Amino acid sequence: SESNYEQTKKFYEESISLSREIGLKRELAISLFNLGDCVENCDKNFEHAMEYFEESLALFREMGNKIGIASSFYGIGNVLFRRSGMEDEAKTSYEIALTLFRESGNKNGIANSLRGIGNVAFFLSEFTEAKKHFEESLELRRETGDNENIAEALRSIGNVLSESGNHNQALKFYKEALGLSLEMKNKSGILSSLIGFTMVLSSDNHLSQASQILGSVETAINTLSSGLGKIDLT
Repeated sequence: SESNYEQTKKFYEESISLSREIGLKRELAISLFNLGDCVENCDKNFEHAMEYFEESLALFREMGNKIGIASSFYGIGNVLFRRSGMEDEAKTSYEIALTLFRESGNKNGIANSLRGIGNVAFFLSEFTEAKKHFEESLELRRETGDNENIAEALRSIGNVLSESGNHNQALKFYKEALGLSLEMKNKSGILSSLIGFTMVLSSDNHLSQASQILGSVETAINTLSSGLGKIDLT
C-alpha cells in the first residue's frame, strides 16, 4: 500500500542519513540500493533511482563487493530498460551483472539478470534470444523453488511462443503458470496468465472460449479470499 511504501522509503532515507553521519560505508551502499529499488518500482522516479544505484555502485566498487556491484548494475539495467531507446545500454548493464553473479555463484542474481536480458530481447522481437534466456532463468528458478518467479518465467516463455506463432506450446506454459499462481493466490499472476490464454485463443479465432476464460478472471480473483473456484481451461 501507499502508506507501507512511504514507511519503507522513510526507513531507507533515515538509514542513509545515519550511515553517512557515522561512516558506515557498507550499510550506506545497501540502503542506497534498496531506496533505488523502492523508488523505481513504487514511485516510478527513474531519475532518482538511477542516482541511488550509481552511488551504491561507486561504494560497492570501493569495497570490492562483487555481489553489490552486480546488484547495482542490475538496478541500473532496470532503469535504462524503462527509458525509451536505451535497450542496448540496459542489455550491457544486465550482462555485466550476469557475469559478476555467475562468478559469485548467486543463482537468484543470475536468474534476474537472465530475465532482464530476455526482456530486452523480447522487446526488440529477438524471440530466439529471449526464449534462450528465459529458459535458463526458469531452470534456475526451479532449482531454488521460487514459485512466484517460476510462474513469471513460464509466462515470459509463453509470451515468446505466442508472438512466434507457437500457440499450442504457449498455452502449456500459461497453464502451468496459472496453476502456480492459483496455489499462491497471486492475483496479478492469475490475471497475467489468463490474459495470455485469451490472447492466444483470440488470435486463433476461438473467441467464445477466450471470452469464457477472460470471464474467469473476475471469478478467480473474487473467490481467492474464501477458497478458489474451478477454472475450466479444457
